[in-house]
Amino acid sequence: MSTMKVKTAEPLTMTQIIMLTGRDALIEIDGYKCRIMNASSGQIIEVNRVVWNSKQNIQWGLREVKGKPYKFLAYKCEVIE
Repeated sequence: MSTMKVKTAEPLTMTQIIMLTGRDALIEIDGYKCRIMNASSGQIIEVNRVVWNSKQNIQWGLREVKGKPYKFLAYKCEVIE
């Protein structure tokens, strides 16, 4: 799967994560089980896809992982490339 670079956006607060996911940081994004990762804003990272969620008003950068009970790590982000 190809990758693209994104810049991490202001991370969600723990309260926002709990409101989105219930009791943990697992969420379904674009039909995939994902784990929300909080990263400091302004970091440049590589992701496999970018998904805009209009309901949440959040753009997610998804980085594929293997061997986990979820398919992607999800970062709140801005596209730069």
